[in-house]
Amino acid sequence: MSDAPGAAGPVPWGPDRLGDLTGLCAAALPDERLSPDDLESLVWAPDVQDPGGPFGVSAVWGMPDGSGAVVASVRHTLGPDAPPTGYVQLLVVHPARRRRGVARALVGAAEEWAAGRGASGMQAGGAAPLYLFTGVDSRWLDAVCCFEALGYRRVVVELDLACPTRVGRRAPAPAGITVRPVVTDGDLAELVEWSARCWPAWTAELERAGAAGTAVIARDVDAGEVVGAAAHSVGRLGVVGPVAVDPRVHGAGIGASMMAEVLEQLSVAGLSRAEIAWVSTVRFYVRSCGATVLRASQVLRRDLPATAGTTAGAGR
Repeated sequence: MSDAPGAAGPVPWGPDRLGDLTGLCAAALPDERLSPDDLESLVWAPDVQDPGGPFGVSAVWGMPDGSGAVVASVRHTLGPDAPPTGYVQLLVVHPARRRRGVARALVGAAEEWAAGRGASGMQAGGAAPLYLFTGVDSRWLDAVCCFEALGYRRVVVELDLACPTRVGRRAPAPAGITVRPVVTDGDLAELVEWSARCWPAWTAELERAGAAGTAVIARDVDAGEVVGAAAHSVGRLGVVGPVAVDPRVHGAGIGASMMAEVLEQLSVAGLSRAEIAWVSTVRFYVRSCGATVLRASQVLRRDLPATAGTTAGAGR
């Protein structure tokens, strides 16, 4: 790598640079163990190249010398009639090249692309329904300071938990309830219909997980209807969420039994720990699976200047 990272600005990275992106993540974020599958699913999967879809459009820029890269996405978070929002999904700079303007150049490229697609603001974090991280881990001080220097301001702090995939006693399904993986097309159709009716904000995540075989559904046997669903590994292997229960049967133990099934799946896959993202009810996860705090992630945002025209296709 050159000692002059500013000599050449960021350039679009395509799928042929997956190995470079994976290696860079291993050097910059070794504890996160981001896999090629995680990164490919976030950036180059077919469902992340649909401007009108729930996951929007993603793109990657990297430094020509491989010293850093940024993954960005643009989607209509607030509905089709509102301006879209841009997201910094991942920003990685090789440890030997930090504090030399690489991150600033990468974020600038992502912002320019997002503004060209009509984005009114850019966020680091808060990118549901598809994300690697809920925000910028508060322990990543270099990243937090970088975004602050670029004019980003904290919007919210999200709490993420972790738990072992093997717990001492797994919660059984309540009487009259079955919990099983989404396997057939009929299962998937039921899952989507139920989520669209009860928890529409989570439908895209649950549908993606169901299609990938990483979702479970809870069904009331007597009523013959779905009453809950849970997913894992929607955007990154080992991340649990969403976990949703029909409001009519909250508190019946359905959520705990679905968590038991999800953790069993992750254990069989060889993971000893699961990460639980976007936690709203800490008590539930502490009681159901012995969860502990993993990280407090900052969601940071800045407004983007209005830009005439678009740059459709840039960065693909």
